[in-house]
Amino acid sequence: MILVAYSGAESRNALDWAAEHALRTNQNLTVLTVIKLPSTLYDETQGVPAEFTKAARRVLDDAVARVRSFGVTDIETVIGYRDITGAIVELSREAEIVVVGNRGHGETASALLGSVAYAVTSHAACPVIVVRDQMEHSWGDHRKIVVGIDGSRAGRHAGLFAAGVAAQTGAELTVVGVWDIGGIGHMSGEFAARIGVEDLHAKGELKTKDWIQQAVRQIPARFPDVKVTGVVRRGSPVVVLREEAADASLLVIGSRGRGGFAGLLLGSVSHRLIHDVGCPVAVVR
Repeated sequence: MILVAYSGAESRNALDWAAEHALRTNQNLTVLTVIKLPSTLYDETQGVPAEFTKAARRVLDDAVARVRSFGVTDIETVIGYRDITGAIVELSREAEIVVVGNRGHGETASALLGSVAYAVTSHAACPVIVVRDQMEHSWGDHRKIVVGIDGSRAGRHAGLFAAGVAAQTGAELTVVGVWDIGGIGHMSGEFAARIGVEDLHAKGELKTKDWIQQAVRQIPARFPDVKVTGVVRRGSPVVVLREEAADASLLVIGSRGRGGFAGLLLGSVSHRLIHDVGCPVAVVR
């Protein structure tokens, strides 16, 4: 099941992406909208005021009509109340993926970049796709998926998820490894030798190449129809992945990283990529 949060016009790109993916993968599409009801208006004994429920139903009717125009027929709708993050996270336990916009509006939303999208990527039980309200590329333009691999558990999960989507969609897969030792690289040779990191550059590069070579070997063994290309670069993970994903239809990253992706925690690199990259970004735990 694909779960998509929909609040109206500003989340239509997320809805469209979810509809296209549901059609390609022959999955059920569940559309969720949430009534952001002030606590002063909610009485458990009387329920939600009818006008709020009617407004939410109109939003869902609009979503269903739009999804059907893509050819999707297996559709369900859900209305949540008050807490959009809680509703998405709860339903994510039954979903294959969750799709959210990077911002939302109106009484049925609060999905601003930095709040709901970030909270959902941090707590959902499945991979989360964050779709910008203005995408630079669609699946129809060029089916290319870029994934960051760094040897961490989340990185391995990201690689398998990316390969699975590539197999489902016929996309090419680019596996990217980034190594960067930051300020250590600017210390003097004498001091580096004294603390035992004089060969850290070489070690970082070799380790990253090993991760990428493993991925390039192992992914085709599991997904024989997927064309895989490996890329190893030194630099900032944000800059490198943004450049590699410039012509991509999807960027996949792990929620936490190590090694070349040190600091790849929600709130730092992942946050910046969700904000900066023009294509949808999948965050995998």
